[in-house]
Amino acid sequence: MQIGITFAQSYVSNLQIQPPLKLKVFIFFAFVLWTLNFAKAQIGWIPKWSFIADSGSSICSPLVVNGIAIVGSGWENAATGYAAFAVDISTGSLRWKKKFSNQIIGISTPHKNQVIITGRKGIFSCVDIYSGNEIWKYNRSNFNHTDDSLRYNFNQPQWVEDLNNDGEKDLIAVYGGGSTSSIPFRPPGYLMAIDGANGNIIAADTMPDGTESYATPLIYNENIYFGSGGETVAGNFYKVSFDSLLSGNIQNAKVIASDSVKGFISAPTIFGETMLIPCLNEKIYAYDLANDSILFDFSISGNEIYSSIHIIDDQFYFTSQIGKWPFYKGYTLNQFSSAGNYIDSSTYNIYLFASPISINQPNAMLFAENKDLGFTQVDFNHRFKIIKRGTIDSTILTTPWIAGIHLYATPRSSFLLEDGNGNVTIDCENKGFITVSGFDNKSYYLPKKIVVSYYELPDSLETENSKNTFGGYLGNLGNGYFHTPPCLPTEVEQIEKPRLLVFPNPTNSEVYVLSEKGNIQLKLINLEGRVIKTNSSQKINVQELPSGLYLLEIWQENQIVETHKIMVQP
Repeated sequence: MQIGITFAQSYVSNLQIQPPLKLKVFIFFAFVLWTLNFAKAQIGWIPKWSFIADSGSSICSPLVVNGIAIVGSGWENAATGYAAFAVDISTGSLRWKKKFSNQIIGISTPHKNQVIITGRKGIFSCVDIYSGNEIWKYNRSNFNHTDDSLRYNFNQPQWVEDLNNDGEKDLIAVYGGGSTSSIPFRPPGYLMAIDGANGNIIAADTMPDGTESYATPLIYNENIYFGSGGETVAGNFYKVSFDSLLSGNIQNAKVIASDSVKGFISAPTIFGETMLIPCLNEKIYAYDLANDSILFDFSISGNEIYSSIHIIDDQFYFTSQIGKWPFYKGYTLNQFSSAGNYIDSSTYNIYLFASPISINQPNAMLFAENKDLGFTQVDFNHRFKIIKRGTIDSTILTTPWIAGIHLYATPRSSFLLEDGNGNVTIDCENKGFITVSGFDNKSYYLPKKIVVSYYELPDSLETENSKNTFGGYLGNLGNGYFHTPPCLPTEVEQIEKPRLLVFPNPTNSEVYVLSEKGNIQLKLINLEGRVIKTNSSQKINVQELPSGLYLLEIWQENQIVETHKIMVQP
């Protein structure tokens, strides 16, 4: 109990509220943290720190970069002082906060010490990750389209190579949705190219089917993949070239998948040359990027899918809501093989919107479950469950229910490092994850406060040699790609690791790998997770590649034995 009281005193002393309310908050957090202390006694697991903010619901996964957790939150259609804020993960102290006029729903991957914060009603702001200072914001003055007040969401954008020859990376974003407008009079969503240097619109066009759009776009080679439709509106999933968008006309975009009832809301994910595309209306499509065709699809009858697909060891994991929006009865955890074959599923009479993530332990996946049933009751409790990969029901540990706190956003276990030049890698030293929860709720969408917590994993959680694509939402780096990070144990015990020499590094011509055994294969991967070169000899030519950081995987007998960071110079 003493730990709970000590933490509560620390938290409450920093809250700018009146004494009677401060006492209530103190009692509440003493109880919550006593519960967490009880969890520690049971499983050795309580937050390393928690930070409380006067803000509304958080529906986007936090971003952690260079030791800073950046959080988006807020209330719909209302200004919030803590709509976006940053916390130092070593201390749990506030680094900066920003007021926005509406709820924040997306945070981009970092680029040159900047991130893009997006939200409802046209929020699209480029901020410095260290100070929170706004560098620029979305500017529609050079583009004539329907009033922004009718449009609802700016979803998480993707950085892409320079589109307008100004020497800076640019952004692809989807802008759409309009729940304040009645059906069928919602304005169509836009696919946009936005100048990464100043926020100006480079090019834009409406969804080819004229419907709203909520989905995060993904980039593969020279094409953009995006979805249309919504919870109550039919939609399509499209492929279109950069050239088409830059010409201002995407009406001939190729339809990859369609649904006559609901749309494509959740972000797709890419593993190798396969894209997994969730449709809200109970179906997932596997699309072959190389051959431009659907490989297979599978359905979860009577369910709806908000989850991003999580890919581990060539198996697909995702959650689906039982019932139809907004009246859900629980969730199903689903496991399929990479060939689309059903493996297992488990059904729970509790609520889960957050996507599953794997954690920095190669044998485990994390779920954050909510005990309430969504819109049908306001009984906010949550807990964490860690399961062993490969089986749905093999639970490694489950925390007690934490009363009064509702967790909606997907936790973040993929902590990133960005070198200030746009090169992004995974922080291999991280041993935990960040959660963002709401409490003191008036209703499902209206918590009065949120709490950000940093959990370190119990030392007792054993590891095994395995691939680990940890992070969860939108892949390792937030761009939709899953690949094996370079920092994780990927050696297989029975294979003797060859002695290797990799040189020169940096290079502007060729990289040589000398092995005492000689029977190696090389794969060169860019920081988006794409394999861009392979070779079974002991060298790879990088002359024609853009300068920057790449990963060189060295394989032997179908196993990775080493991964090296290669710097390609001009």
